[in-house]
Amino acid sequence: MKRVRSHITAVGIAAVSVALLGACSSGGSESAVETTPAATDGVPTPETAPPGSVAGGTAPYKLTTAQDGTTTRFDACTGPIRILLNPGDLQAAAAAYTDVDVVAQMGELLTQYAQEIASVTGFEITYAGTTDMALNLNLDEDQVIVFHFGPTGFAGGDPYSDEFSAYGKQKDGWSQIRNYQHFEESVTFSNHYNEAAKLAGGSRDAGIDEAGKRWLKMTLGVALGLQPLIEEDMVAAGIPTQDHGKQIMYNDSHVEQDGVYNLTWGDGDKAGLVAVGADNACFD
Repeated sequence: MKRVRSHITAVGIAAVSVALLGACSSGGSESAVETTPAATDGVPTPETAPPGSVAGGTAPYKLTTAQDGTTTRFDACTGPIRILLNPGDLQAAAAAYTDVDVVAQMGELLTQYAQEIASVTGFEITYAGTTDMALNLNLDEDQVIVFHFGPTGFAGGDPYSDEFSAYGKQKDGWSQIRNYQHFEESVTFSNHYNEAAKLAGGSRDAGIDEAGKRWLKMTLGVALGLQPLIEEDMVAAGIPTQDHGKQIMYNDSHVEQDGVYNLTWGDGDKAGLVAVGADNACFD
């Protein structure tokens, strides 16, 4: 069984603490830019074109592509997908800014986002609660997405493995994602509570800010096989600057408009989620 580890480089854009997909540990990763035709009732029609093709239209998305040219997705036939949260010391880090139960709030958000993703992809995907599962380059769990929060610097001994996916079987140009893990520094992420408190006049009752909520959604998109969009993707698709942030998977300049972050999946996001969703053939 093949395992491919993807390295994510953390960057700050427009005061957002997010992660952009960087080079694959086995020699690099690329992405296929897709666009989707006009949506019907806000949900794009699934495309029948093979991975890596361009469907035509205006709302773009990108699929994560491994070095061997395959695109990546979970398998609906393997079983439900569980989202797990290892909060680590996030509560302690955020306590400098808020009295909110950070873990409970993040669980509520992940529950909501899982429901949104399920309605578009057809996956059975749920937030399954907290875990003490350690970040592990050889994780044996299948069909899991794990958010890990920890101290400054990578706690697993490999400073280049902030984020990775494990891939298994291949079929029709796809590689199966067995599991996905993301590591985020607690101190870095807790700033989203600090920013919310500032907007609320210093209130310690303020929860996670909109930038942090958007980051959670985008990271779930990455976990499912989508790659963040950059400005040149939007320009190539003819998307006006003021509309760039309408796609959750967009992560570059002008991600916010007049200080407001979009928290709704855009047409391109939805088309990408459909492309990696449950309508694909089983890997077995």
